Amino acid sequence: FYNCLDLPPEQRTKAVLTILSNIYGIDIQAKNVDLCKRHLLDTVCDAYEFFFGEPFPYFMQAAVIINKNIICGDTFTLLKHLSQPQQSLF
Repeated sequence: FYNCLDLPPEQRTKAVLTILSNIYGIDIQAKNVDLCKRHLLDTVCDAYEFFFGEPFPYFMQAAVIINKNIICGDTFTLLKHLSQPQQSLF
C-alpha cells in the first residue's frame, strides 16, 4: 500500500487489485482456507480505508481474486479437496 500512496484514486485501486492477485496459498484444511480468505479480505479493506480514508470500492473483485488464489488442496498429491476430490491443483 505504501507504493500506492502517491497514485491518483483510479490507479490506486487497480494497483491494490494487482498486488492482491499476486498472493497465492494452498492448505489441506478447509477451515484454515476459509479463515485465511476472510482475514485477507478484511485486511485489504481495512488497510485501504486506513491509508486512503475511504472504503475499498472493489470489494467483490477482491473477493473473487482471493477465492481463486487461496485454495484447499494437498500439495503432496496435488489434488483439490473440496469440490472435486480427484482434480489436479495445476
